Amino acid sequence: GNPLAVEEVLRLLIGENIIDTRQEPWLIDASRIKKLKLPQTVEAAVRARLEALSEDERQLLRMACCVGENFWPSIIVSLWRLQHDHEGDADPEHWRDDQDLERVNLILESLERKDIIRRRQESLLPDQQELHFKHRLERKTIVHALIRADRQRRIKRNQGIVSVLGQRLLQELRDDPEYKLEELTLDSGDGASVRLM
Repeated sequence: GNPLAVEEVLRLLIGENIIDTRQEPWLIDASRIKKLKLPQTVEAAVRARLEALSEDERQLLRMACCVGENFWPSIIVSLWRLQHDHEGDADPEHWRDDQDLERVNLILESLERKDIIRRRQESLLPDQQELHFKHRLERKTIVHALIRADRQRRIKRNQGIVSVLGQRLLQELRDDPEYKLEELTLDSGDGASVRLM
């Protein structure tokens, strides 16, 4: 078999608290393992582990993916602050305090304990701790999820636009006595289509 697949399934079972590693020998909750649907591929196991993370952990990993294979806490903190500024819930003093740095460091420590990221002994940036994803497959899975999520947001946005424009067009056609239109389907070209009655 694939050693990475075995590792990912074990990490999933530990993350779901089905396997308790706090003592030797490890304890396995056999009643819960029977109910768990195990992933069939390595990619599915990685996705399952990532889905089990907290929203803050997933958000931080998405930011780290955007930086690259290697990343640094100071860059993640800046991205974290930019995200809050974009959401409109940050004030100018927000960038001067260490609260975000502490929060990001706690999340990074959690991800390190969960064996998703690791610290490097040496860093390309002086006086900066460098981190990296344990497996490239995890970063690749996150990047693909980001692309899918972005595409879904675009489709949803386009469906809204197409729906508004389509409703207007449909109303204009209904108001014109020359047309006998009962149904109209509009397609935005990227998978967003709306059926109007």
